[in-house]
Amino acid sequence: MRSLALMLLSLTLSVPILVAQTDVDIAVLRTKAEAGDVKAEVALARAYESGTGVPHDDARAFDLYLRAAKAGDPEAQNAVAFNYRSEKNFTESLKWYGLAAKQGNANAMFNLGTHYYNGDGVPIDDVQAASWFWLARKAGSKRAENAVARGEHDLSPSQLSEVKLTVADMLAEGKAVPRDTATAMAVYQDAGRYGKPEVQVRIAKVFLNGWGVPEDAAKAETYCRTALDLEKNFLPAILCIAYLDQSGRLGDNRRKEAFSWYEKAYNSGSPLGAYGLGIAYANGDGTQKNYEKAFTYLVIASLSNVEVAIPLAKQLEQKFSPDTLKKLVKKANEEKKKKGIFDFGLLDRQFAYVVKVDRLP
Repeated sequence: MRSLALMLLSLTLSVPILVAQTDVDIAVLRTKAEAGDVKAEVALARAYESGTGVPHDDARAFDLYLRAAKAGDPEAQNAVAFNYRSEKNFTESLKWYGLAAKQGNANAMFNLGTHYYNGDGVPIDDVQAASWFWLARKAGSKRAENAVARGEHDLSPSQLSEVKLTVADMLAEGKAVPRDTATAMAVYQDAGRYGKPEVQVRIAKVFLNGWGVPEDAAKAETYCRTALDLEKNFLPAILCIAYLDQSGRLGDNRRKEAFSWYEKAYNSGSPLGAYGLGIAYANGDGTQKNYEKAFTYLVIASLSNVEVAIPLAKQLEQKFSPDTLKKLVKKANEEKKKKGIFDFGLLDRQFAYVVKVDRLP
């Protein structure tokens, strides 16, 4: 256990809600809690937890917190997570902290940071820890200020750059924490001082998905091409442009141009390059239609964990005899090994661009 562990685990739940002082207050809270009033459940739980106006009863407090947590109260979710963590049930602890963090609970964000800092239920990860501490500070956690300062002192420049990218990703996507596109863009730009092409690709994703800004494929392309200017063969940027061309978001006349980009990605070992080539050969985009090649590339993508390719490959199976199928699958396995196609997932944060075609003509 790292030296910070005891200090970080001496957590207070803070933010008192409807503090119970008298028997009358308790009676009112009980009535409201029994009627399903979430705030009353939390307040009554705090009363049992502290022994204020009622006998101290941790079990009763937890039951009330859990009811409120299941109803979606973030303070209760944070309290439930804290209880599970005290019992070293880290799976449940991480789950409930995560639910609270999604709603912007600063305590939960800080506590998630301590999980990664101490390695409680997850591998020790200083970048993830520092990212959660940064987010907690932004959400108003005073405790996070010292943790952020410590990270800025202890982490290397490359780690600090990764923290910025991680924080910006989380704020832009709005999945693990509430979306804040303006802050995300500012953090991306700050991280961009290091001249990293992945910053450009990440900003492109914001405009592609319309995360807090109008969708703008042209702007996305500009950022992806800037990434290629910074690094000629940067694979995420190649896939970005291939996606834009094939998706038709910049005009149907550019679909044919996607073929060469996917081919370039494939020659760099990308399973998404294989997927894109499979779609191109199946549809005749930028090349002559060829079902055998389409099937082969889709099998390569399937073998490389590109799940969206699996049903498409199965759809093409009916076009071939059993003997031909066996030969094509063998060829796909050999080609995957020969080309060194890596499995999707190793760098999946960067390889986010793929045309999700779920059926073929």
